[in-house]
Amino acid sequence: MRVRLVLVGAAVLVAAPTAAAADQAVVRSQVSGVAEISGVGCGVGASTTLPLPATATAIRPLRPRVGDTTSDSRLTEMAVTGTSLRFTAVGEGTTVCDPEEQPDVPPPQRPWHGSYAYVIAFHERVGVAYWPGAQLPTAKPAARPRTIRVLDVAKMVRLHWRSFGGRIAVGSGRLRCEIPGCVGRGDRFKVMLDRPSRCGDVGATVFYGRIRFYTTRAYTGLTYPIRRGALYSGGRPQCRSTPITAV
Repeated sequence: MRVRLVLVGAAVLVAAPTAAAADQAVVRSQVSGVAEISGVGCGVGASTTLPLPATATAIRPLRPRVGDTTSDSRLTEMAVTGTSLRFTAVGEGTTVCDPEEQPDVPPPQRPWHGSYAYVIAFHERVGVAYWPGAQLPTAKPAARPRTIRVLDVAKMVRLHWRSFGGRIAVGSGRLRCEIPGCVGRGDRFKVMLDRPSRCGDVGATVFYGRIRFYTTRAYTGLTYPIRRGALYSGGRPQCRSTPITAV
C-alpha cells in the first residue's frame, strides 16, 4: 500500500456527505467473451442473448461490429433488450450458400455457425467494500468493517459508519499507531473511503481505492501544530495481479 503521512498544518478538509450518498454506487463495468450463434440455411438468421447484471444501464458494445463475418456467417444486429444484449447473424459464405459446394445438401438445409468475440461496456449499481490490499493476502473485501488500516502507519479501530457502500464512505474510529511516537494515539478520527476501484485479486468486487484519516481535534505544542480537520494519513490498496482501475 502506498502510504501518505501528513503531520503539518496545511490540510484537506472533510466534506460532509450529501443526500445522494447511498449504500450502493453506480460504476463502470465491462464483460468479454464469445457469442456462439448457430442456424440453418443460406441467408437465414439466428440469435443468441447475453444476459447482463440486473442493474445494468448504458449498455454499449465495443466489439464485434455489425457486418463482421466468419467463414459461414455475418453479424446483422446487436440489440439491447432490457438488461440483455441480443446478437443476430445470418448464414453466409461459400460453404453455406454455394449450390455446388455440397451438391447433396441444398443451401436452405445447410447448418452454419459463427463465433463472435465480444466486449460490452455498461454501468451497474453495486455495493462498494473495504479491502486492505494484497499486502494482507488473507484479507477479504468487507462491508462496514470494525477496523481500517493504512499499512505500516496506523489503523482505526472501533469504527462506526455514518455512510458506507456508495461512492464515499464516512465513519469514525480510534487511532492505533504502528509507528513509535505518533500523535493522537487513542483519539477519535474521521475516516473517509472513496475512489471505487477494481483489481484482479478480488475479481469483479468493487472496493474503496483510497483511505484517509482526518483529525477531530487540534494538536498544539508541536514543532508543526496540527489543526482540527487536517488530513492525518492516507493510503491506497495495492493489487498483485493487475493494475487497480477506478470505476
